[in-house]
Amino acid sequence: MLNKTIEQWFKENADSVDSLAREIWEYREEPHHEFNSCKANADYLRARGFEVTTFNARHDDAPDTAIVAKFGSGHPVVGIYGEYDALPGLGQDPIPERSPREGYGHGCGHNLMAAGTTSAVCAAKEAMVKEGLKGTIVYIGCPAEEGGAGKMYMLRDGYFDILDCLLGWHPRTNDLAVQEKLQMTMGHAVIEFHGVASHAAVDPEHGRSALDACELMNVGVNYLREHCTDDVRIHYSYLAAGERPNVVPAYAALDYYFRSRDLESCHELLERIKKVAYGAAMMTETTCDFKVDFLHSGCQPLDSFNTFLYESAKKVPPLVYTDAEKQFGATLSKNVTGKDVDPEDALPYKLAEPFHKFYFASGSTDVGCVTYKIPTARIYGLGVPRCMTMHSWGVVASAGSSVGFKAARYAGSILAQCAYDIFRDPDKVQTFKAELDERLKGKCRDQIFPK
Repeated sequence: MLNKTIEQWFKENADSVDSLAREIWEYREEPHHEFNSCKANADYLRARGFEVTTFNARHDDAPDTAIVAKFGSGHPVVGIYGEYDALPGLGQDPIPERSPREGYGHGCGHNLMAAGTTSAVCAAKEAMVKEGLKGTIVYIGCPAEEGGAGKMYMLRDGYFDILDCLLGWHPRTNDLAVQEKLQMTMGHAVIEFHGVASHAAVDPEHGRSALDACELMNVGVNYLREHCTDDVRIHYSYLAAGERPNVVPAYAALDYYFRSRDLESCHELLERIKKVAYGAAMMTETTCDFKVDFLHSGCQPLDSFNTFLYESAKKVPPLVYTDAEKQFGATLSKNVTGKDVDPEDALPYKLAEPFHKFYFASGSTDVGCVTYKIPTARIYGLGVPRCMTMHSWGVVASAGSSVGFKAARYAGSILAQCAYDIFRDPDKVQTFKAELDERLKGKCRDQIFPK
């Protein structure tokens, strides 16, 4: 049964949690620039008795983007993390019809994640006070999950070191489930080529094209794909490609993401990509500056922790949507996919049983780097219609509606209950830590942190 203090907290604070989710949804800030979202999130926690520290995760002299908020003292130290960055080109009104706004939008539901996880630490705090429980509850507000590796900066600088274990939730199109995916290890690199400028018509023989080097590198990488395992993914875009066609460009640059099954294979993939880059420089008589921004692990779920989280989740009353919310989901689904959807099946709402078996899945998240250091359990699902594609305008619409807000409060209740259950049974943390040590025994743990 859901702890009565936690249940009462959510009844009394439903409006404020929804308001926080809506406020962050309106800010829709890009990675590493979540200045307003960070402040709103921090102010909410500060007003509810937390000791709050904010800072910029990447630059000491920039406005704050990250949060560490604490309550209590001693062990166990239970962390719950949130995210609040948005995605480019996905601005959308919170309605089920296409109604674009300029700029960014919460196409991954991070506004819901921030509000839901914030509500969790607040509710857990009240239960701790009510029952005099020992321990520390911590909220970790993380910038730049969308390719910016915000958690790597925070892990590098020791902000996760205080934790005994970590909990999280992410909205998604499925029924709520504990996260059992071994997601992909991911790296990011910027490759700059430096050549010699010249007039492309009058004296092209004197030029050494940095753009040619980029093109040859990309061709070489595309041939490399044939000789990689099926789990490998490589993506790139141009950062610079010259200014005018009649000038041989002296500078051009590429932005690369690369992913594979685990840290060891991703390090090997990185070295192969480097060889292609340096080969392209040799062929064009340019120079290559290959800068690795980061390389972080995939996720390491723990069956013991997942099972504990699932047992806590079962204590929370089920999520129930109104007929109007179900119709919202069905209309939104129709307008995104063009297909009719039964309102009764449009929105995910159930709690799924765990498989107790880990499986590899594509996609990456920077929380992976933390799961190799701190025992971590996450739930994912809810808040978005079943047929939706993440990182789309339909997710933005749902994340700004009562459909998303209600899911955030439900997930927050589960995380609060799990944190409370850990404080009631603190020895479980040692079980989680022991499983993590066993899972990682003999595995490569070499992550490349941002400088």
